[in-house]
Amino acid sequence: NFDKNSDERETEYVIDSALNDLFSLGVRVVNLSMGFWDEYSDDHENYHPEEMNGRTTVITKICEKWARRGMVIINSAGNTGEYSWKIIWAPSDAPDVISIGAARFPDKVFKASYSARGNPAIPYVKPDLIAFSPWGTSFSAPVITGIVACMLQKDSTLTLRQIRNILYRSSTLYPYPNNFVGYGIPDARKILVLLDHPGKDVSSVTRLSVKGRKITVPASSPNNVIFEKSTSYLVRKQYIDEAGDGNVTVTRKKGVAFTTIVLGERVLEICWE
Repeated sequence: NFDKNSDERETEYVIDSALNDLFSLGVRVVNLSMGFWDEYSDDHENYHPEEMNGRTTVITKICEKWARRGMVIINSAGNTGEYSWKIIWAPSDAPDVISIGAARFPDKVFKASYSARGNPAIPYVKPDLIAFSPWGTSFSAPVITGIVACMLQKDSTLTLRQIRNILYRSSTLYPYPNNFVGYGIPDARKILVLLDHPGKDVSSVTRLSVKGRKITVPASSPNNVIFEKSTSYLVRKQYIDEAGDGNVTVTRKKGVAFTTIVLGERVLEICWE
């Protein structure tokens, strides 16, 4: 962490030096809790939303460099969801940095209001994943870091690409991520299966094409999560359906092309025709 009210953006180069030292010591996994955006005391040091594109900021280039050399860098996605900024900050915009948002509840794939969204201007998934945190994305990122460390303890030959692929495939919404929660919450049980059987399909998502404007499905538990999406990726709204009668009924609203219904461990990806 750094003090945005006193440090300048030269901190980016300090972090580069630190990552170099860690790399020389053989460190494979690094958890970072930092974001470079627009709250410096000196306005000239500020970055801007259009620069959160995965290729512009110094810190993003630095983290991308070390990720390509084999480091697994996991960074908090940012707590800007309730501010005008809303989207993730650097270096979580880097393609090869695993950025982690925050889930509001410990047992639901539901974005905390403060957790930053993925930038719709970039062509890849951000945040990558989410994990529960009561206090910010700086508390959710270490959860995923611990999972990655356990994965490497089981198989030290895993590459960044393999680790990321397994994390994605084990998660709630795979293969239909969105810009609120990425692929969702990883499941350690599924990760163990994938480590032993890399080709196994462990997804719990079923895709349905629905004609008309309404669908009703049985729910095995209350408090089911709904994502209304304008595209297969961009969320317009998330909410919880309490399924008081044992069913979840979703009515298509104007501008909604896809809806994701999370029914506990079962997920439906609805494509409205």
